[in-house]
Amino acid sequence: MSKVVYCNKSMRLQVLLLLLATLLLAGCEEPPGEELRFVGQTMGTSWSVIAHSPRHGVDPKAVSESIAALLADLDSRLSNWIDNSEVSRFNRAQPSTWVPVSDDTLAVVLAAMDVSAQSGGSFDITLGPLIDTWGFGPGGRREEPPPDNLVSGAGSLAGMTRLSFREEPPALMKSVRGLGLDLGGIAKGYAVDQVAELLSAYGFRGFLVEIGGEVRAVGSRTAGGPWRVALETPPGTPAGVGPVIPLQGHSVATSGTYRNFFETDGQAYSHILDPWHKHPVTHEMAAASVIADEAMLADAWATTMMVQGPERARELALGLDLAVHLQYREANAGPWRSWSSPAWLALVPSADGEPGQ
Repeated sequence: MSKVVYCNKSMRLQVLLLLLATLLLAGCEEPPGEELRFVGQTMGTSWSVIAHSPRHGVDPKAVSESIAALLADLDSRLSNWIDNSEVSRFNRAQPSTWVPVSDDTLAVVLAAMDVSAQSGGSFDITLGPLIDTWGFGPGGRREEPPPDNLVSGAGSLAGMTRLSFREEPPALMKSVRGLGLDLGGIAKGYAVDQVAELLSAYGFRGFLVEIGGEVRAVGSRTAGGPWRVALETPPGTPAGVGPVIPLQGHSVATSGTYRNFFETDGQAYSHILDPWHKHPVTHEMAAASVIADEAMLADAWATTMMVQGPERARELALGLDLAVHLQYREANAGPWRSWSSPAWLALVPSADGEPGQ
């Protein structure tokens, strides 16, 4: 059940009239209404919305219920943890068979294909069976690495070139038996974008949407000015590595090896898998944050940067002019470092970290 918190702000009549007159003279937008907060659970994580209501007024309960219904609907399409979802039905389907999907599922898959192509295959949504083999999927957790034969077997089923799509009517098809999708690296971002569209349709002009750490900011804060978002700081990093950034009209997503892992004999195994070696990444990067217009793309590119590692991620960010902030460690447990691309610094001029070259 979603929770609604009201934050009313009272004003003297004279002040209100003066403010309205000033706005009319300046031709500005109407001032924000009361601040509303909505929270809930979706896609195995939490979601939250902070918004200032439009002056024409809205029913907070109706807004809350609409958000919850939208997220439940998206989860029923995009999750491979729900047995009768569109993704799960596709994963069970036979090869060379068109599987009907919704416009939502197709939109996410097409965006994933584009990021995969631009990153040289670093972003791969066909790793479902491999992710499950490593204990990070619906099949259950592991306490130790899987045998090599299981890894090679599951890894052999993957491949973005083995996935086809049809736009009218929307459908997906696999060319090999056993290929399975896992949209965990992009679905939450897409859901953030859809909630943002819903809020805009209700008439909200300023709001912040967050699902599992993926954020989209529209308009200004209730108090005025851009929204301020604190980036996650990986455990063990010194204070201040994760900056607080202003966000207005953009989205930001962070991916990190510290979010989901298991440890055996002192070795940590992350949920972020290398699509070429079929094993969890082993580089020294702890987190990657990406700012983009759409949360879906910020989400996918943040995951991609974590697959790449510090050096390749820097090259990719510079080559594609992406707004990227990396937090990593020098080799052999050296000091913590951070790096920001020129595109990031253009949006966050006060960002910590070495500037991109």
